[in-house]
Amino acid sequence: METYENWVVVYTATSEYEADLIKGKLESAGVPAVVLSQQDHSFYTTMGELALVRVLVAKSEYTKAQEFLKKEGITPESEPEKKRRSSKKGTR
Repeated sequence: METYENWVVVYTATSEYEADLIKGKLESAGVPAVVLSQQDHSFYTTMGELALVRVLVAKSEYTKAQEFLKKEGITPESEPEKKRRSSKKGTR
């Protein structure tokens, strides 16, 4: 079984189709990517956490992927470190 410990989310999509398009664009730019779908296919949930599809890249490729997506006019996820710090604000 393959694990993705050193991979980070570079983009969150609302459909597998959208995520596959982003993955293809990244791979065409030389950035290996994988799609992680959390969609519940039993009930076809279209909202909330069960409807999200994430595109992951290796940590070492994150900056390259983020810059490429921005150049393509696609808004990537914010940097993982910044997200973690901002999510801790206001908590005790």
